[in-house]
Amino acid sequence: MKKLFFLTVLISVFVLAGCGLSDDGGQTTDDGDGEPGVTDDGSEPVDDGDEGDETGDWQTYRNEELGVELDNPGGWLRGRTKTGVVYFTDEEESFRVELSLSENIVSEDATQEEALKLEAGRMAMPLINEEYLTINDVPSYRVMRQLKKGEVIFEGDPENETIIEVTDTEVLFSYLKDKDLYYLSLAVKGESPQQIIETFDVFARGFKFTE
Repeated sequence: MKKLFFLTVLISVFVLAGCGLSDDGGQTTDDGDGEPGVTDDGSEPVDDGDEGDETGDWQTYRNEELGVELDNPGGWLRGRTKTGVVYFTDEEESFRVELSLSENIVSEDATQEEALKLEAGRMAMPLINEEYLTINDVPSYRVMRQLKKGEVIFEGDPENETIIEVTDTEVLFSYLKDKDLYYLSLAVKGESPQQIIETFDVFARGFKFTE
């Protein structure tokens, strides 16, 4: 089974404290449309919100290359790494959301559940919860993992043993289309990540294909 996946979040989960939230050695490039709510194809953002709705200031983001569409909070900033991964964050870089695709990753004999749980290349983090979903008619999977403050990784390895100084939380949504898996991941550090997790959940549950 071919295993692919974005390595940026995987590595950052363990080195986030020393490198910030950027990948590629902390260097990122703007994708030319980093203003919140501006679509990838250069068209005007679509505002479908209601002022009385908590998502009333959200804007529609369309990625023509991946063929997906989502509504993101108006205050989120967007960029693209040197490896082409689209990411979202805020001015303080207090969290990082990444959108990516692993093509032709699912084998012929894999069940739907097995396919959705493919997290190729990911370093292990303790599982908090998981669930299978259907989002806009797309088979989907949500998993939350967390390394808590004070926990030890690589215990017993004198060269790599590390005590976690700040809680690391990751929430991952995967979406299945044919043999391809699309991913939305959230990485956040801190002892009170609940608010951004709730916002990310609303964001990720709005995922849909444009075709």
